[in-house]
Amino acid sequence: MSLRRHRLFKAAKLAAKRLVGRELRIRKDVRLPTQDLGGWACWVDGLPERPAVLSAGIGSDVGFERALVERYNALVHAFDPTPDAVEWMGRQAMGEGFHFHAWALSGEDATLRMFRRVNKQGKKSAMMWTMSEQASASDNAIDVKALTVRTAMAELGMPSLDILKLDIEGAEYPVLDGLAGLDTLPGQVLVEFHHRFPGIGKARTERTLAKLRRMGYQVFAISDTGRELSLVHEELLRPSVQS
Repeated sequence: MSLRRHRLFKAAKLAAKRLVGRELRIRKDVRLPTQDLGGWACWVDGLPERPAVLSAGIGSDVGFERALVERYNALVHAFDPTPDAVEWMGRQAMGEGFHFHAWALSGEDATLRMFRRVNKQGKKSAMMWTMSEQASASDNAIDVKALTVRTAMAELGMPSLDILKLDIEGAEYPVLDGLAGLDTLPGQVLVEFHHRFPGIGKARTERTLAKLRRMGYQVFAISDTGRELSLVHEELLRPSVQS
């Protein structure tokens, strides 16, 4: 299948899911030129000379983080407390600007219980863990150190964030809610929403997205699945917004 046909197929699939109510109808608020960095749409024209990045949820893929370090000289602090990710990261060679921490991001500073993900057929995931017990194997749990974005920035000496990336299997909602308490908001937020998980639902994503927009964020990219969103804070757009 050609790339164009593949994209048309994905777009049609998303449209069908939206039509029957399985996916949200989300609009872009602003049009910006984007770069695909390891599968994540980023507005690189809005980045400073050395972007400060906090990326939560690594699994076994650091394409996004590697691209930022190698192409844009970014300072990246990556979080993932799961044992599979910690073991996998120990075998990776990353650039000087990359730092890995076996922590989780959360809406509070706490010790959190996480569970290994299971699919609809009941098979346990090789890499993915979640705090949603309904989407997991509850007999396979770990307790992990978790920090808020504010505490993580303080511990790591990060006065500001240019990018916050979240792929944390349903734990993104309290993390995003907590952004309202920051003195300085991240310039860009890249997030995968997990409203398809049991016990979460589309309404929670809608509420969180509404909160982000009230904080001044605007959606500039939506993935083929409709669940990965890229948002930029309006303060960065004042001199360079494009129609």
